[in-house]
Formats: sequence, C-alpha cells, structure tokens
Amino acid sequence: MSSTDPGVEKLLKRFFAERLAPAAERLRRRGVKFFETGPTPTSPTYYQKHREAASLFVEIEADSCASIVAETWKRENLPELAELADPLFALAPRIAPAQEDEGDVSPFVYVMF
Repeated sequence: MSSTDPGVEKLLKRFFAERLAPAAERLRRRGVKFFETGPTPTSPTYYQKHREAASLFVEIEADSCASIVAETWKRENLPELAELADPLFALAPRIAPAQEDEGDVSPFVYVMF
C-alpha cells in the first residue's frame, strides 16, 4: 500500500479520531505531560547525567513488540497509551509501503549535493 493511497489516509484519520485523540484527551485530563513546552524558571539546570543501561542492545522479536510497548507504558503509568499498542501494531503493516526500496542509488545522485 502506498502512503499516497487514499485508503491509507482514511485508516490514519480513523485511527487518529477513534483512538489517538481520545487517549490524548484522557491523558490531558489526568494532567500528564511528556515534556515541558517552555523554560522552567525554577530549574537550576537541564543537564542530566547519563544513566548506564544494563545492556547496550536488546533483542526483540517482531511478534512481541506490541506487548513490550504496552508493558512499558503500563509501568510508566500510561494506560491510555498501553491500550493503543495492539491497534497501533496492527495498523503498521496495513500502511507500510507496498514494496521495499531496491537500495540502488544512482551514480549521478552526487550532483544534487
């Protein structure tokens, strides 16, 4: 399916209207903010020290992505987002490009730069 396909646009608009916007409204009512939208005068610094991770790499199987994302959002007390995980991952293959890019780059592409 092409991203310019009217069916894709319809699916995305429906997902937005029926799932994403209501979830955002519930988050807003709870006062959830993911980041500040401006400077915080009371903050002495925005610097945060790097936190070491247990592992640099994590292997994830494709069929477990939705459940991993849902569990992460549940742990972060974001049930509104957790309930979107399955529908979001179900939507992804339906809106993905119809075919893979060939990977070949024209030898003349440097001319554009």
